[in-house]
Amino acid sequence: MWQEYYSVSSIQEAVNLLARYGEKARVVAGATDLILEMERGVRKGIQVLIDVTRVAGLDQITLDEQEVIHLGPMVTHNACVASKLIVERAFPLAQACWEVGAPQIRNRGTVAGNLITASPANDTITPLMALDAKVSLVSAEGQRGT
Repeated sequence: MWQEYYSVSSIQEAVNLLARYGEKARVVAGATDLILEMERGVRKGIQVLIDVTRVAGLDQITLDEQEVIHLGPMVTHNACVASKLIVERAFPLAQACWEVGAPQIRNRGTVAGNLITASPANDTITPLMALDAKVSLVSAEGQRGT
């Protein structure tokens, strides 16, 4: 399992730790898949977990002035199901999130984590692609994506 655990309070702190530890580190919020994969030996070499659950605002679902919906990286499956905005404007995503695992997994697991796992069986990938979703990534070099 992991050797070091950091609970960060800012994106910059997480980015700095990722730059410092590189491939040995993983950012976690729900970690529902990662912990199981580490226990089973599927994910090897991970020594550092960087927990972002204390970073304010990462769990928000918002609509910008161009009518684009933004999901923070800590938005859970149940948050999507309960979101009036998602149900009204991105119903396929709400439906897919409802199909994810058991209630406990939907309460903890995130849409971003579902994407990161990249399993062909992941429930949210298809509706996100159909809805023409984009991903923004942040690193020590800056932000990329839209």
